[in-house]
Amino acid sequence: MGGLTISAAPKNTPWFLGGLGLATWTGPRLSSVLELASPTDGAGYVGPVGLDHDNSEGETVRMSLPWEKALHPDTIIALTMNGADLLPAHGAPARLLVPGWVGAYSVKWLERLELATTWVDSFRANEYYVLRDEAGRVTGPATAHPVKSQLCLGWPAAVDSGPLEVHGYARSGQAPIAAVDWALDDGPWQSAELLDDLGPWAWRPFKLHVGLPAGPHTIRTRARDEAGNLQPLRQAPHRDGVLWNAVIPHPVTAT
Repeated sequence: MGGLTISAAPKNTPWFLGGLGLATWTGPRLSSVLELASPTDGAGYVGPVGLDHDNSEGETVRMSLPWEKALHPDTIIALTMNGADLLPAHGAPARLLVPGWVGAYSVKWLERLELATTWVDSFRANEYYVLRDEAGRVTGPATAHPVKSQLCLGWPAAVDSGPLEVHGYARSGQAPIAAVDWALDDGPWQSAELLDDLGPWAWRPFKLHVGLPAGPHTIRTRARDEAGNLQPLRQAPHRDGVLWNAVIPHPVTAT
């Protein structure tokens, strides 16, 4: 489906389209904390290190965050989530928050920050959260979230036939969402209605109105951001599913 093979027994992440959330985070800017260390002009990377030393990777969790992204004003050390102190599950007492990039950079249970002139090696940075070509060779780090969209429907969805209002969300880590199109079965692409913009890093809500005759159907959505990035119809599978964003034919049965 769009180049994605759905396994009945995922090897790690126990969901398919359920890993979507939206929260408000507060804490000091990472740039302000780094300034206290008086970094030299040679600083090129920050290596955030987590306290979960005994994880299944066999080494301390760490990433390699480029200096420019580390200094972005929205990159913070988060102390609260939705107005309350962080819970242990969310990284208490402090976690890094790197908006727009894959969650691995937002290291939980932050223990320390390593400043380096060159790339900070780790399993996550070198082997897992990376881009790969069709032969599986590493071509670079996985950083910004690609443009993508999904519907707020069960999988598969069961609904009443007739007119249906469907809601969904779209996002891009590279630019604001400009448009979302949708298509029923093999029909033409139509424009969905974009709802309130919740901020530069937030999922953008949208809705569409579709008439469903009784029977099985698929609804597809395709997002585009203001930088011109368009959600692909298909893409080559990544062995770890990293940055996968192909259009998803969402199964719906109307009765």
